[in-house]
Amino acid sequence: MMGADATLRHFTAEAFRSDAVLWRLSAEEGYLVQIKNETYLYKVRIEYFETNRRSADFGRKTVITANKCILQQGNKFMTISGDVSVDAPHGRKLRTQELFWDEAKNSLYSNVAVTVEDGTGNVLTGKRGIVTDRSLSRTVFKGGVGSGRAGF
Repeated sequence: MMGADATLRHFTAEAFRSDAVLWRLSAEEGYLVQIKNETYLYKVRIEYFETNRRSADFGRKTVITANKCILQQGNKFMTISGDVSVDAPHGRKLRTQELFWDEAKNSLYSNVAVTVEDGTGNVLTGKRGIVTDRSLSRTVFKGGVGSGRAGF
């Protein structure tokens, strides 16, 4: 990548909170661009572990895979794109082409079409995106929703 300050191969990173793993990230390759304070990662896998003891998902992980992730270092914000797949606790799943992760707001959102399986076999499709939490338990569809059965 032009302008990269470092090239990463088979990259892994972990973040901790209160001596517990908060998230684990791996990527086949990546590039650090210091002037933008961004890291570009490719063929990425992110595992987020719920650390809120009051959550029904405490101790469980949400797994996000995608072709590309741009991590903005300063504000804990990620743009995740290309065949994005989110597998959350209780069989909840999300599929889209672009997803934003805002760590400060504990939210994922998208402005493009998404398909969400609620864990009971119901499939909902949002043509204009969603706003949800990382475990997909509180999802709001933008601009209407279609429905169907599992098997997407």
